[in-house]
Amino acid sequence: METIFEQKLQAIVTDIGVNSDTLHMLGEAAEYMYRQGSFALGEHIRIANGIFIPLLLEKYESNNVPQKKYGPSDYDYLWNFLASFSTLRDVIFYSYNNHEAVTWEMENNNIRITLNDDSILRQHASEMMTFILNSRTTLYKQIQDCPEKLLKGTKPFDFSDPNVEKAFITIDSIVDWKIRYYFSYIPENSDVMLDDYKYSTFIGTYKSLLTMALYEHYFSKANNFQESLPIGNMNFWDKLCKSIPKKVESH
Repeated sequence: METIFEQKLQAIVTDIGVNSDTLHMLGEAAEYMYRQGSFALGEHIRIANGIFIPLLLEKYESNNVPQKKYGPSDYDYLWNFLASFSTLRDVIFYSYNNHEAVTWEMENNNIRITLNDDSILRQHASEMMTFILNSRTTLYKQIQDCPEKLLKGTKPFDFSDPNVEKAFITIDSIVDWKIRYYFSYIPENSDVMLDDYKYSTFIGTYKSLLTMALYEHYFSKANNFQESLPIGNMNFWDKLCKSIPKKVESH
């Protein structure tokens, strides 16, 4: 079964195109949903992208031409397919680990999957709730320290503006909190080697990239930079946003 899904994924990779426009589109789609307040949709796309983007990067070519023009319904199908595959992949792993946890049956050319262990679903629910709660955590005491408010009306990376400087102070505190939460088991200055570089080098690079990503997030949200999306016609995004909710928001 996993082979069938892998073959379908490779076919989609060929159709959608392995270039920077595709990568930009997929990344901005999740950000757009978060920015619109559609958290469940943003998560739906983020999980799907986590599977798909590495496949694109393996075959990346800057001048690659897509074999098919993707519209809202095509992206809707893509993300639903990938999200389903993500869940199914976990079920396959559970099935290998404990044969009694999952029942596999064939019914008229269809594969019927029955979960006999509710802990699988509880794990998914726990991960989602933890992500939501952490995302809602406010790490600044005063509203005037909110990066989004500080960056409104500022120029990109204008460190001569005191508000930009204050915003980065808050962003740095958010980054430090995230690092402590996710990487607390190994000291940041650890010299443990990861292939050809130290763990401390990895963490330093990761923090820098996370700082830039959070700045771009708050800056674009503060200044309503939706026009920076790779597809200029906002009707496309409106249609895309409306094509998924009935199937995602209800879960």
